[in-house]
Amino acid sequence: MYESSENIFNLAALTEVKAAKNGDKIAVLTGNGEIIVTYKQLDEMAARVANGLRSLDVRKGDKIVILFPNSVEFLYIWF
Repeated sequence: MYESSENIFNLAALTEVKAAKNGDKIAVLTGNGEIIVTYKQLDEMAARVANGLRSLDVRKGDKIVILFPNSVEFLYIWF
């Protein structure tokens, strides 16, 4: 997963480390195998969501509501 010497404090940091080390490896594979997301794609999409929220002046500690079905897109927000 990751080296114990790495400073991993949250899911975002873990995703960044995994993307740097295993960018082209599969991070998410749906049960039917139709959707495949690499660690690099997961990191990039999570960063896009974070930047979008920042552009809306959402800051650490703010509460937001997320209404998503079980989907790959939910992971972009979670990470």
